[in-house]
Amino acid sequence: MRLYGRLTSMFLMQTRTNGSHQRCLEWSQEREMGTQLVSWQRACLSSEATSSWLSNKLEGHRERRDSFEEKWPSPPSCEVADCFSNDIHKLDTTNMMWTLISAKGTPARWRDFHSATIIGTKMYVFGGRADRFGPFHSNNEIYCNRIKVFDTETNSWLDSPPTPVLPEGRRSHSAFSYNGELYVFGGYNARLNRHFHDLWKFNPVSFSWRKIEPKGKGPCPRRRQCCCRVGDKIILFGGTSPSPEEGMGDEFDLMDHSDLYILDFSPSLKTLCKLAVIQYSLDQSCLPHDIRWELTAMTTNSTISRPIVSSQG
Repeated sequence: MRLYGRLTSMFLMQTRTNGSHQRCLEWSQEREMGTQLVSWQRACLSSEATSSWLSNKLEGHRERRDSFEEKWPSPPSCEVADCFSNDIHKLDTTNMMWTLISAKGTPARWRDFHSATIIGTKMYVFGGRADRFGPFHSNNEIYCNRIKVFDTETNSWLDSPPTPVLPEGRRSHSAFSYNGELYVFGGYNARLNRHFHDLWKFNPVSFSWRKIEPKGKGPCPRRRQCCCRVGDKIILFGGTSPSPEEGMGDEFDLMDHSDLYILDFSPSLKTLCKLAVIQYSLDQSCLPHDIRWELTAMTTNSTISRPIVSSQG
């Protein structure tokens, strides 16, 4: 699922249900003696939504049930089956109340492992894994590469104009906003059996994509990485990639990383000079010790990696 917040509300686009539900949010901040103390605590949540809407939503898709007959003689409820979802939930953080949003318009396709990013009052949903025949798994995966927009003020899905240039569809990618634009990095497409390390920018005003080619050496192709924005920088940590050597990965030939990268949207002259020294292999002997240390840190790969055991995500 994907969760984001604005002011006193947090919106969640549910991705998949498998019979187990977690109804807790652990988060708090306390201030003491002029300093900020951050702590975790279990929040007491309540919900206006019940399990009935899950089965009710299936009633609206009887025409798709024939596609499921061979695998499921009678379509199961999403409560007990591994099922994609496209529902919107809102958490009011003033009273810790969850509400199932009755969204208007044509919703995004059922999916999981997508991204949902807030820009202004709109949520931009991109990517993820879906199934060609409906909300249930049938081993006919599809990877949508079109943006769907949800307006949180009107609780409605908006119609999206066509875009001439599109990134490949993917799941388990990173998405973040900067200066009113959406950025997407990395991810994985099982149909192509391909991991990505490309960076794309989406402009919500012109509704157009553009591939970005940053300076410097970026991360290797990967999925499941964490990207956080701090000022004008994006801090990227970890992720999962195909194993570079036989025997290093798990049974699926995958391994995860503990490396750290910084994407700088406003690099200083010092940073640009260091990149030039690396790019053109310039002599470093005359440089100050701290600069040489920084250059070494920028060009030394992390060796702390271990295999993972799950093929999902």
